[in-house]
Amino acid sequence: MISRTFDLKPKVFWRARFLILVSIVFLVLRLSPAWAEWEALGPYGGHALRILMDSANPQRLFVFTKNGQCYRSDNGATSWEFIPLALPRNAVLNAAVLEPRNSDTLYIGVADQFMRGANSFEGVYKSMDGGRHWEQLPQTSRWSVFSLAISRDRPLDVAAGTRTGVFRSRDGGNNWTRLSPANHPELKNVVSLALDSLDPEVTYAGTPHLPWRTLDNGEHWTSITEGMIDDSDIFSIAVDREKVNMVYASACSGIYRSIIRGTRWIKVQGIPGSNRRTHILLQDPADLNILYAGTTQGLWKSSDRGTTWVKPNPYPYSINSIAVNPLDNNVLYVATDRSGILKSEDGGETFKAVNQGFVNRNLTRFLTGSRFYTCSVYDGEFGGVFSSEDEGHSWELIADHNALLGKNIISLAVSPTDPSLVVAGTYEGMMKSHDGGITWEFIPGSSSSWGRASNPPVASRNKPESKVRMVPEIALLRNTIRFNDLGFSMAVPGVLYAASSAGLFRSVDDGESWGRASNLGTRDVSRIIIHPTDPNWLMILTGGDLMISANQGRSWNTAAFGVQGIQIYNFAFSLQGAGKVWAGTSHGLFQSSDGGRTWTRKNDGLPFVPIHNIYVTPQNPNLVFVQSNGSNQVYRSVDGGDTWERFDSRGLEGISVQAFSPSSNGGADLWVLSENRGIFRYRFQSRVATK
Repeated sequence: MISRTFDLKPKVFWRARFLILVSIVFLVLRLSPAWAEWEALGPYGGHALRILMDSANPQRLFVFTKNGQCYRSDNGATSWEFIPLALPRNAVLNAAVLEPRNSDTLYIGVADQFMRGANSFEGVYKSMDGGRHWEQLPQTSRWSVFSLAISRDRPLDVAAGTRTGVFRSRDGGNNWTRLSPANHPELKNVVSLALDSLDPEVTYAGTPHLPWRTLDNGEHWTSITEGMIDDSDIFSIAVDREKVNMVYASACSGIYRSIIRGTRWIKVQGIPGSNRRTHILLQDPADLNILYAGTTQGLWKSSDRGTTWVKPNPYPYSINSIAVNPLDNNVLYVATDRSGILKSEDGGETFKAVNQGFVNRNLTRFLTGSRFYTCSVYDGEFGGVFSSEDEGHSWELIADHNALLGKNIISLAVSPTDPSLVVAGTYEGMMKSHDGGITWEFIPGSSSSWGRASNPPVASRNKPESKVRMVPEIALLRNTIRFNDLGFSMAVPGVLYAASSAGLFRSVDDGESWGRASNLGTRDVSRIIIHPTDPNWLMILTGGDLMISANQGRSWNTAAFGVQGIQIYNFAFSLQGAGKVWAGTSHGLFQSSDGGRTWTRKNDGLPFVPIHNIYVTPQNPNLVFVQSNGSNQVYRSVDGGDTWERFDSRGLEGISVQAFSPSSNGGADLWVLSENRGIFRYRFQSRVATK
């Protein structure tokens, strides 16, 4: 009996400790505001600049973009994982190479998208753990890197093509030496590189004006132009993996081949002129007779080392990069300008999109509701208006560039009384759809659609305003007006506002007829917010000023924060009173209780950081979220902004957020629109505490 007592005590003790621990964890989670993190939802696809394949493990792939993004797949592009690089969105990842004998080691070349040069983030970066972590190689800081090359047989031998010439490292990037002459008038802006696989003294360099070669490790350089059309941009250079004297070059004028190391070139025939702008040439790693050419009009393929060419797939994908499976060369991938990553399993005859998890789109608007909408610009046939009927889990492209009559949508609004009515603003006028965004028509600039209009009292606004004569200057501008923002009134049916480059306009009949909504004249109005319950209150951003009206735009109060050089990033009604508003600025978060006449900085628990986004929960105005792109953090207040606390920002690393969006399910989720990474959702697993 005593023995059994002593045997049970340790078990009872450890069981009690376990139960206490579980209770503590449960209590912490129960009191926590949420148990989740931000989830990316697409719409997937967009621009991809470079793709790499691990030759030892072809299931592992890497993709890089012109917006400083890196993605990795370990399952043959079935899905993609975003890898934060901590680079600004104007960083272009022009080049990427894998170490041939150790695929965990990668290099990328970074430059400034705006070509300003000498930025601290530019240079060569190296990862030694398969892209999980990256380090800028110190000697390369402020190099604008346009191309990289690595020796197939000497894995520590790496070359970088930069704005100022060619540099080379023989020790895996630890030390670099200049290979080309400093301040050379033409041997600069090196956009392509190739290393001779047998002779380490031989390097090829392509510039926006013809190619160059050194045979003595940079002591002397020769312009190798014979046989090549003058002023050819040399996008890529490839040395034959078996016949090292054979070199290939691709340019805006087509494809060239040389059998004497570039001393003389022969232009490849058989590819029509419309397809000759060739971004990339790649030799098949399994069958060396096969060459691939990625052009602005699709994929071309040669089975005889470039003598003859065929186009296995007729679709005009604009291809930036190619990767071929060395174990099965029927499997190949292409990185495209607008359709993301495409995969072929039949040698390029057919392709399918493999973009699950990968997104790099320029999205301009995101709307929630019974159906979700978002729209992208400059995506051609692969972008436009997307919709989702399952809260963003899947997206359908319902109107591409052709359906949108060649226009790019920058603002979007759905009628709160008629979900099939969608109005869109473009860089060159306004459009509308009566079938939920599938087909579109221009809102015409006729006497029945444009004109000055008075502002009737709210009680009479259930009746359309009478149509009046068209104002001449509006008629002239109707096809050049940029419509920056649109908004339906939630309080008065049929009322729609348009913020434009020519002023603020209002319609009281769902966009059929229009008039100026204020006395602002033709000032450029970039954004408008309408109070959801009191239609008298409006806020706009014009010329950098935040202006507030309490009488439907008849008169305006310009917000004065008492801070020199302040920039306004975002603003919102607090929903706790029509005259109570928020403003996110370069100098933090401000609140006004008197319609913008006086302001107070709200900083209890909130660091002094720029506030780029504000979201007031419609169902609970005490619950407010703000976000700073500078610190990339989200903050939450449960007491109407009196105090703040850090909120879960996991999943938003490296994300530039454009806007929060209202929840479509009674406040259970948060939604954000990012600049290039698509839509993100934060799904709460427990009740959010409120005061």
